[in-house]
Amino acid sequence: MLSFAIGCSQLVEVEMPADQLITSSIYADDVTAIAALRGLYASTMSSTRAISNAGVSLMCGLSAGELKTVRPNADYDPFMENEVLPESYVISTLTWAPAYKTIYQANDLIEKSQQSHSLKPGTVRQITGEALLVRSLNFFYLTNLFGAVPLTLTTDYRTNTALQRSNTQDIYDQIERDLLVAADLLPAEYPSPDRMRANRWAAKSLLARLYLYQGKWQEAIGQASAVIEDGGYKLELTGRTFLSESKETILQFGAVGQYNLSTGAGQTFIPGFDVVPNYQVSSRLLSAYQSTDKRLQDWFLTLSLNGQNYSIPFKYKLNTSSGSRPEANIVFRLAELYLIRAEAYIQQSQIAEAVHDLNQLRGRADISLLDASGLTTEQLLEAVSLERQRELCIEWGHRWFDLKRMGLLDAQMNNIAPETWKPEKALYPIPSAERLSNPFLTQNPGYDD
Repeated sequence: MLSFAIGCSQLVEVEMPADQLITSSIYADDVTAIAALRGLYASTMSSTRAISNAGVSLMCGLSAGELKTVRPNADYDPFMENEVLPESYVISTLTWAPAYKTIYQANDLIEKSQQSHSLKPGTVRQITGEALLVRSLNFFYLTNLFGAVPLTLTTDYRTNTALQRSNTQDIYDQIERDLLVAADLLPAEYPSPDRMRANRWAAKSLLARLYLYQGKWQEAIGQASAVIEDGGYKLELTGRTFLSESKETILQFGAVGQYNLSTGAGQTFIPGFDVVPNYQVSSRLLSAYQSTDKRLQDWFLTLSLNGQNYSIPFKYKLNTSSGSRPEANIVFRLAELYLIRAEAYIQQSQIAEAVHDLNQLRGRADISLLDASGLTTEQLLEAVSLERQRELCIEWGHRWFDLKRMGLLDAQMNNIAPETWKPEKALYPIPSAERLSNPFLTQNPGYDD
């Protein structure tokens, strides 16, 4: 049996459905233990608009002004209007609950595999590393959406007597520890040919993002460089970027062993034939692109219905479970690592290196390249912000989080929705249902239950 120092804390109460309860007998055999690990990934895609599928892209896309609802939508209009309520079904049932359910499953996998006397050491390492990565990803999104949240690192319900919120730095510190362990445990090779399970480079990709968010520039450069230079990935043409076979993809989620399934993004943003879409891309986002930009041509689609034009997200192009174009929900891809490293290089005054990385993406998009001479640090930071907006639009909440961490959110929101914007709306409210069941769970400022 292997032992890893991964810590413990108080537990958010998550009741596991009877049909998903993992018993210790599963961990008597390597094959069934790996099957339980696969189930962890499958659960992330169980709902189209859950946090690990299209949920974050939709919520944050509306909040950041990338998207607009086409017709009245009681569930999602509040995100566009910055008036999300603690009673929101979206934040409670589709965001908070699925994230903590996944975290519980990850904790169960870690504990049970390490307690097993039957599993091979290599199997325990693999399960622990992958579960730590999935757990870290969910904590990363919870804290960026809600701020301080309970840091649940165990399945022991006896610790559930005084649930409290851990501050963001403590959560980031735990994520860093977990990802460093995961990067050490996981091999460079993928455990499955479809890149739907994590390897070392997936752990390093999230580490690079984590360091960027904390302003740890040299660490961000180091982790991003490892992925870019040693991972064996390459940028694809923009028309191939979101294929499940893309060589740019570092990690993607999907139904294991099945390729011809549409993604949550495809189901959410692409309407049926001759049907008005539920969501459209804002003119503000479209105006960020040069007219020759391949991303503008390949990642958006204009529909003409009843004399009205609607521009919709078109990175994923399937909205049904059949088709000749295999797609999966891409979690990490190489383009983000170039952007992470470019921004960190700018902060370290490594201008030529930063421009080189930005030009990798600009060149692929067939737009004018940047010239390193004569550009100030402020101009370069504006350039990387713009390139992140273009490249990572309507993906995993990147724009919403970028506006917050770069100190641009208030100016942006006061321009988009001055009547409804308040700075405390940068965080979503803690769900009312969670606070009713737990009196120690405090609410974020600016929200009244």
